[in-house]
Amino acid sequence: PNSFAFSVSHTTRKPREGEEHGIHYWFVEQDEMQRMIAEGEFLEHATFGGNTYGTSKKSVSDVEKTGKICVLDIELQGVRNVKNHSSLNARFILIRPPSMDVLVSLLLLWPFCPSMLFYSLYTLFIQPYYK
Repeated sequence: PNSFAFSVSHTTRKPREGEEHGIHYWFVEQDEMQRMIAEGEFLEHATFGGNTYGTSKKSVSDVEKTGKICVLDIELQGVRNVKNHSSLNARFILIRPPSMDVLVSLLLLWPFCPSMLFYSLYTLFIQPYYK
């Protein structure tokens, strides 16, 4: 447990209750996020549910400077982007729920909009079979 640390991702969504800027996410405006994407500051980025999320190269570097292995909690779209960075020695783990019922019950606990629920179900259970 002391060997790993999560990076702090950027997002354009508004903070939820209890979330702190720089701790849970770097909360930025859409124009700032687009500038950072255009300037190549992200290892990966993805848009879903009307919001953009991304892992900056600096965020990963900050974890590496502590001597820990950086862990990214990202969607499949982000995984595809990370795979294109040959400089990373990345390992990928897909954690899937045991059933569709369990997934739906977990997603309903979170304050997602209906499009997020559909996107999550589509990404985990439908899209992988059409690639």
